[in-house]
Amino acid sequence: MDFAMTADATDVDLLFYAERSLHLSFLEPVHDYFQRRYPELRLAFSAPDFQAPRADMPGWGLEAATVSRLRQKSLFLSSAQAVRPRVSVVADACHVNLPRHGKVVNVGHGLICKGMYYRRDPVVRRENLSDLLCVPGPWHKRRLQDNVFSPIRVTGFIKSDRLFSPQAMGKRGFCAKHDLDPGKPMVLFAPTFNPELSSIPHVWDKVTTLGDDQTTIGVKLHHMTPEPWKELYRRLAAQRDDVVFLSDADYSGMMHAADVMVSDVSSMFLEFMLLNKPVVLFNSPQMETYENYDPSDLEHKVRDAVLEADSVGVLRRKVDTALDQPEILEEERLQYIEELDYGRDGKSVQRAAEAIRELLARSQKPRSRPRYSVLLELDQAADTSAEREAVSEVVAKSEGLPMELLPVKVHAGAASPGGFGIGRGNSVLGARRLEQACAAAKGEWVVLVQPGWALPRQWLKWMENHFHWHRRVGMVKALADSKQVRRVYDLLFPGRQFISDNEDLAWNFRNFGIGSAAFNDRLASPCVMLPRVVAQAYATQVPGEMGCMPFIQRMDTFLIKSGYVSVTSFETYLYTAYPVLSGRNCRAG
Repeated sequence: MDFAMTADATDVDLLFYAERSLHLSFLEPVHDYFQRRYPELRLAFSAPDFQAPRADMPGWGLEAATVSRLRQKSLFLSSAQAVRPRVSVVADACHVNLPRHGKVVNVGHGLICKGMYYRRDPVVRRENLSDLLCVPGPWHKRRLQDNVFSPIRVTGFIKSDRLFSPQAMGKRGFCAKHDLDPGKPMVLFAPTFNPELSSIPHVWDKVTTLGDDQTTIGVKLHHMTPEPWKELYRRLAAQRDDVVFLSDADYSGMMHAADVMVSDVSSMFLEFMLLNKPVVLFNSPQMETYENYDPSDLEHKVRDAVLEADSVGVLRRKVDTALDQPEILEEERLQYIEELDYGRDGKSVQRAAEAIRELLARSQKPRSRPRYSVLLELDQAADTSAEREAVSEVVAKSEGLPMELLPVKVHAGAASPGGFGIGRGNSVLGARRLEQACAAAKGEWVVLVQPGWALPRQWLKWMENHFHWHRRVGMVKALADSKQVRRVYDLLFPGRQFISDNEDLAWNFRNFGIGSAAFNDRLASPCVMLPRVVAQAYATQVPGEMGCMPFIQRMDTFLIKSGYVSVTSFETYLYTAYPVLSGRNCRAG
């Protein structure tokens, strides 16, 4: 999907981007809240072109019937239509297909990790691509904070509003809808779809043996479950009165109606636990072969609050125990419930939506002290228009981050341009020599940058993150060397043809390379970030005539010899696009 930028692009306040239909259970309630509460806002849905799931691919997009339904309530933009949203709202790390401007809010992946979310692992560094993350509970926020430095708000689990709102369907209403006896106990079978994790290949049609002949068996399969498995349970339900195949969009009824859930590593079992009901999990013998298996993930850490089984026979006995003793493991369940879902009051959607509205309405407030001091090297021969273009690029791509800009003249005795306005509360200073600019810097981080380069959006944020991810980092460099760019592309996209368009390269490096870096490569870069104390201390030791590039090269060598690490940030890709002012730029092809 490619949201092209054209003059006739559709302007919207909020774009709800559903990469897959399972995201709609997070996105649609937030959209509907805005539509009811703030009708003056321009809202739209979008999704990639539909591709059905296959054995080797999960599929994406929305089926025609779903798109038609969404069009009845809101604007729906196809993948061919250009759009300019102020904020894009997603429910997964699917930023690569979003418009290349505007802010992004991620309203949640669910409750569990599955080797990809809520982990103390480099894979979650991609969450920094969002300007705001809304997470279900305190546990999720703590797990992210080691690697994610974007704002994180604990708003509650959006899907659980269906369980706890006054409109939630109860057991009696559910049984009436499906023509079931409300007096009979019900076991809800809700397995996941991953072959290594799913209980389906081991349980199959033996699900009918769970409970006695007075027990109703409800089967709720994950949307991405392979079609042969779905067909198995459809046939089973057609043949037996005690089995019901469930495809309800609103799952609150089945959750309230069930007395026990049988699952494996599906997020449904944690959602069921929120109702303080017993869960029995089948442990697949292939579970530990799952590519991203990690026993420290949430779905495994909470297993002391559930009953577990390794065979169908044991599974049957554990279900009987749970039906007879619904209070079993209640104390353990309750301690996790508090950590996994904040509020449980039917207001998670409201909290997430109001957090998004704050982002929409937030004005940039000048700070008493800048976070970044950007030293922009200018040449004595540069004209005023070129200087302004260079300044405009730095300011625009910083997107309101708290910075000051200090122009640096690289030739002694060069006439000062007298300063130029930058706006957004940034400093207005005349040009000075490098060591003077370092001494004058007030920001926590000093950034040296040569003009003539196109910068990625929020470039300062991407560079700073590496100081927090890696110990003993002394300097972070932007990626610009042409040979290194090609090597990085081959590393991130093995076997793919190289992209020649620099803007596309920058976008792909940002989305797929975030958190990745080269260490101590000793390659020159036209843009680096240093802690202010380091920059100021070293600047006093260099000749007053020195420009940014020699300073950077000497600093690189000095830090490495001193035992520090020099990092080249893959997501901060610079390419030549503006007039070169200093004549000393290293060039990317």
